Amino acid sequence: MRILIAANGWKKEPIVKKELISAGWEVVTCRTGDEAYKILTSEDPPCIALLEDTLEGVDICAICRRIRDKAKRISRYIYIIAVKSSRDRGEVVEILRAGADDYLDDVPLEEILSRISVGMRLCSYVQDLKSENDKLKMISRWEPLTGAYTRAATMEQLNLAMYRAKREKNPLSVILLDVVHMHGLNERYGNSVGDKILQEIAREVVARIRKTDTLGRLGKDDFLVILPGVNEKVGRAIKKRLKQSVKEIKIPELDASCSISLKSALLTWDGSASPEEVLSTVYKSLE
Repeated sequence: MRILIAANGWKKEPIVKKELISAGWEVVTCRTGDEAYKILTSEDPPCIALLEDTLEGVDICAICRRIRDKAKRISRYIYIIAVKSSRDRGEVVEILRAGADDYLDDVPLEEILSRISVGMRLCSYVQDLKSENDKLKMISRWEPLTGAYTRAATMEQLNLAMYRAKREKNPLSVILLDVVHMHGLNERYGNSVGDKILQEIAREVVARIRKTDTLGRLGKDDFLVILPGVNEKVGRAIKKRLKQSVKEIKIPELDASCSISLKSALLTWDGSASPEEVLSTVYKSLE
């Protein structure tokens, strides 16, 4: 783990640095507030920062506020310990309110190291919590079987695509794909084969659309393809190509006479319908 010591004359810096390195820490040092801010907003910032209040350039309160304001864009929580040269309680309160987690004045080395340990435990806990939260976000946005967006995430993407299309005055089309007789295929060949069919369909569709397009799974057998910048004419060509490519999918477990077929529908947004209205209309147009 990395720790930043940003100080310009702190008497205990050499011994603190020595102890931290002995304990296995990677210690980064700098002498100005500008350097400290640059390090703390880098792609891989230290998890703990000791900031002396006598730094030149950006002052410690400004650094704390900026770091906390950018919290969502910084890859990890940074535990900030202010190193005070005085015991002015008003200044201490101001620094803590600005976003510092702790402060040090003239305290023994053992206490400094103990407070850093507290920060290390908190950072580790926050990082574990973030990792678990990221896993939950993945589960809520991407459907695990096919890798397509979940229904809720698909509706978010459709709403976003509509907003962009309206702002940029570009066309927007959607294609609904419905697997024909999916229930019968599951009953005849088993759910594991049914799952494989859905996975292959999703893989084939993703391979045939652009990175800027979106594939979402709306229900058990239904997929929605969102096509920003695509008009009706181009959309019809894409729909035809997707149906044909899915028809050519070969599943070893299926009988030779059995092929995968899709019902499909295309809708080019008129600029006024809501996401729910778009879905309702496109479902009614399945053929």
